[in-house]
Amino acid sequence: MATQDIAVDGWAITMLSKKNVGHASTCNTVGQTVGYFVAYVGFLALNDPATCNSYLRTEPEDEGMVSLPGFMRFWGWIMFFTTLGVWMFKREKPEDEGSERLTIAQTYAQMYSVLRLPSVVSLSVVLLTSKIGFAAAESVASLKLVEYGMKKEKLALLTPILIPLGIVIPVMVSRWIKPSQPLNLFLWGYPVRLTVGLLYAGLVYVTPMAMAQEESSHFIFYGMILLIGALHEVAANMMYVPQMAFYARISDPSIGGTYMTFLNTVTNLGSKWPNSLSLAIVDRLTTRECLAGSNEILDIGSRTCSDAEERKACVDAGGECLIVRDGFYVESVICLVIGVAWLLFFYRRIQLLQNLKIHKWRVNATAE
Repeated sequence: MATQDIAVDGWAITMLSKKNVGHASTCNTVGQTVGYFVAYVGFLALNDPATCNSYLRTEPEDEGMVSLPGFMRFWGWIMFFTTLGVWMFKREKPEDEGSERLTIAQTYAQMYSVLRLPSVVSLSVVLLTSKIGFAAAESVASLKLVEYGMKKEKLALLTPILIPLGIVIPVMVSRWIKPSQPLNLFLWGYPVRLTVGLLYAGLVYVTPMAMAQEESSHFIFYGMILLIGALHEVAANMMYVPQMAFYARISDPSIGGTYMTFLNTVTNLGSKWPNSLSLAIVDRLTTRECLAGSNEILDIGSRTCSDAEERKACVDAGGECLIVRDGFYVESVICLVIGVAWLLFFYRRIQLLQNLKIHKWRVNATAE
């Protein structure tokens, strides 16, 4: 899988013309979304007996039409034969006479030289810090919706509705990208995505009140979730699609797959570590107090419910550990402040990076 991923990244640079190389980002985004839709929604539908009996069968049965082992086996064979077909029928165009085929050692040496380029170092700093402002909304919000009363089954059913947007929006976004300055759209999408984080915080805040209403009135709340989710899809693609188009433009074709994969790896790392940190500290930022039914603090020596021993003492005393300050809201404010500061600090640097000449991104290249 890793080898194929690198090969596809290389193809995006070498197979597409210079005029169309920016569309590699659209192909990447749409392809991943379609694959996710088939693997997630498709499997859940075919694995669920109720769905199969309602829509796909004439006679009800106790099991779904597809099991997990069967599903994995089927797509494993599909992948095998697809790979075999590419190997047998895809013909690479002849290499230029003056081109040099690099060995594995030479490729790593050249990639090491790339890592030391000031432009690549600067871009890596941008990528590793750009997602801090969205960490609370994108890692904790869905968990808080469930914690405050929304059924996780309902949340899971709403997610597939947004998947078609993940196919349509990248195509639309690609039309707004200026080939010479693709990151302009990235910068426009950043404040939109920060705003979505605030909307998610507001959504979590009203969740207990919404869930306290009758089931028939929940559709308005679900509509709010879908609306905010759709806005998040727009903002995320406004950042992701031009980002990938920029990678395709600056990557060195001689080590295209390796170059693209490195940039994608840094991008993924830049989104994962803030989310992991956000999940790790949300409870530390949350304040709980031991309260009785009348909301009066019990005299048990401690009222913080900060550990298992204190929580047990609270229950034994007839109280209940209730949240008086949710760490999610604290994180949301911190992330917003960091996000605004990040945009102000890096805005000019990103503009400078996208305006650099191509030779600034290459090793042993002449100015173009």
